[in-house]
This record gives sequence, C-alpha cells and structure tokens, in this order.
Amino acid sequence: MPKGVKFWKKTLADCYDLQVIKEMDAMRNGHLMVAFYDRMMAYSIRHDGILQISEGKPHDLKSLSRLLRYENIAIIKKTLEVLEEYKLIKTQKDGSILMVAVPELCGYTTEEAERKAKQRAKKKEETL
Repeated sequence: MPKGVKFWKKTLADCYDLQVIKEMDAMRNGHLMVAFYDRMMAYSIRHDGILQISEGKPHDLKSLSRLLRYENIAIIKKTLEVLEEYKLIKTQKDGSILMVAVPELCGYTTEEAERKAKQRAKKKEETL
C-alpha cells in the first residue's frame, strides 16, 4: 500500500433503520454485535472487503477475536450467524470472509489527492 493512503467508510444516515441492524439491536447484547460488525468492516477496508489472517488460512472464532481485538467469542459467533443469514458476509473457499457491503460503502484517497483538491478549491474561491 502506498504511503499516504487514507481509507474511509460511509455511514448511511439511515443505517440504524436497516433490518439487519434492527434485528441485532433487538437481541441481547445487540449493540455489541453492531459494534463488532462495524469493526469487521473497518478492518477489511484495506483488503478490499476481505478479512484474512494470512493467505489460505481459514478463520475460526479465536483467530477473529485476536485479529479484531474483540474478546467476546459468543458475540462474534452470533454476529457472524446474523450476517450470513442476511448475506452481508460470504466465507470464501480459502476460509477468508468477504464483507459484501465494503466495496459500495468504503473507499480511499491519498494525501496528494487531498492536497490537489484543496488547491483547486482555493483557486476556485479566488476566481469568485
């Protein structure tokens, strides 16, 4: 990954109105499940939506716990079940987990692109 790359994730204004989020929120410790899903998305941004420890090594609950620094295995397990039910994650043949929504909700920019955008905005402001 080139130096100076910044990743971002959109949060939709109505994200808490999505059926999957409502379902998780209604469950015991649902807020923890929503937080874990958000953590999964954030971690996978740099890897095009894929959660993977190393090439060809499948995830288990403990490895996900270590990877994402989240200790509650029961929450991880239940979150994965709900996300699979709603088809928001797919387990790949190599054991990695694809976060389906990442490509449409995440992106990146570079420091150079930000600098150029500021330069253009300043130039536009000066011409007004």
